[in-house]
Amino acid sequence: MTNSNKGHRQRLREKFLKNGLECFHDYEIIEFLLTLETLRKDCKQPAKDVIEKFGSLKAVLEADLKALKGIKDIGDNNVFGLKITQDVARRYLADRIVDLDYIAKVYLIRINCILFFRESRQ
Repeated sequence: MTNSNKGHRQRLREKFLKNGLECFHDYEIIEFLLTLETLRKDCKQPAKDVIEKFGSLKAVLEADLKALKGIKDIGDNNVFGLKITQDVARRYLADRIVDLDYIAKVYLIRINCILFFRESRQ
């Protein structure tokens, strides 16, 4: 990592802890996830490359393993981190349904079904 990047990961962490993901660009979220599985290496450019190839955070998380590994500087550990993030998010949303009232449950179940069937067609 160059001197100009010194403390960048810490600044990303602080930004997240202060504001959550709301103020992050998609590439910054990917960069943040990549840093969790990459030691002592700048992850900004690979994150930007991934977003450029797939177009959005959602598309990156749903991307095929081979396609992700085809991006320069994206390795097995990075792909693992991205995929587990997608599955944790999916599990969290499914578990949240249990805690909601009936109307909200029906709405969220409908959304989850739409997402599931959209993924299964691809």
